[in-house]
Amino acid sequence: MPKQPLSPGTFTLRARYLLTMQEAPSEDGYITIADGQIVAIGKNHQVEPVFDLGDVILMPGLVNAHTHLEFSDLANPLPAGDTFPEWILAVIASRRRQRAAMEGPGSPEASAQVAVAHGLAESIRSGVTTIGEISTVPGSHHWYQPAEIQTVLFQEILGLSGEDIPRHVKTAGEHVETSTADDEGLSLGISPHAPYSVHYNLFEQLCQLAAKARVPCALHLGESPAEMELLRSGSGPFREMLELLGAWSDSAIPRGIGPMAYLQQISQAPCSLIIHGNFLSELEYQFMAEQVDRMSLVYCPRTYHHFHDRPYPLQAILDHGVRVALGTDSRASNPDLGLLAEMQHVAHMHPETDPSLILEMGTRQGARALGLEQTCGSLVPGKQADLVTIACEPGRLADLASVITAPGATIEGVMRAGQWLVAPSSR
Repeated sequence: MPKQPLSPGTFTLRARYLLTMQEAPSEDGYITIADGQIVAIGKNHQVEPVFDLGDVILMPGLVNAHTHLEFSDLANPLPAGDTFPEWILAVIASRRRQRAAMEGPGSPEASAQVAVAHGLAESIRSGVTTIGEISTVPGSHHWYQPAEIQTVLFQEILGLSGEDIPRHVKTAGEHVETSTADDEGLSLGISPHAPYSVHYNLFEQLCQLAAKARVPCALHLGESPAEMELLRSGSGPFREMLELLGAWSDSAIPRGIGPMAYLQQISQAPCSLIIHGNFLSELEYQFMAEQVDRMSLVYCPRTYHHFHDRPYPLQAILDHGVRVALGTDSRASNPDLGLLAEMQHVAHMHPETDPSLILEMGTRQGARALGLEQTCGSLVPGKQADLVTIACEPGRLADLASVITAPGATIEGVMRAGQWLVAPSSR
């Protein structure tokens, strides 16, 4: 049999193992693809030509539910510092250096666009076929390549000044109104950044806008002890940092407000992503579980490890019934953008968690978190042919999830909408 397809059309792939994330794993699996979509699964439905991928696990493309690709020019994570606000200051300094490097010819956003291009290429090589991307640059839609990686593009909004609220709402509104009719792989969302960086009245209006426009909404919440202190008392390291930057406003955060108020507001959106959620309470996790049809928590494993020594409360969160997806965050807090490495980190740090569930977090749950469960996240007829191959030795079907989440497993081939972006090795 021929080894691999070189052009789109109708063809069948054969792999030693097929992991659809919808049904039990199968051995000697076949999947038929036509014009970029999955049309059939199983030996009885194969259509010529059949391309034999050899001893690999064929599974859905990975879903990175939370990225900041504008930091993809960083070779190493920025130091965590003694407090989270110290890291924020390092991020601000890095962004200023990035922009200063492009003084002269070219637009001020040119360096960010170059970084995003690097991040997209790295993501694809690492098996990611769908991302939830946070952009700080209005009008950056053309930076992304929907044919190569499906993108939910969230416009990030920051602003603690009450006077600037109308301007920020206008920016968000213009973003979600941008037509993407010709880019089926690009959809839009809004990201009020975090409680410490967005006026609460602005946050309310952005949530209302997301609900009205029927777009996803993403919020960094419960990320650090300093953030929780700011919400409780309006004081602490975050207050000091914001005053240093001249950004503090006494009216921005209602005194004594807690994360629950933010969760209740963002739950208006048809699809809401709570990024990190490291220090939320059981009551708040329970609320998220009650909104599981439209609210997800995005756990960024190695970013969490970059800042915190205490274990992430993953099992407690899962026990509440919260939907958990995975993200890489950015190279400002992570050594790379590999979602498979995130899954392997979860398996290492949380050995009590079923490896099959970890795979769910990096595929189906990520797709659901982004509102894309009808197009990706599992291999079933009618969905996009977004898939990856992972080399393996013949073994037991029951061990496939453990093989994938074990150290040493690597992505070999990456297909997006029926076309190989990274061709698997010949066997």
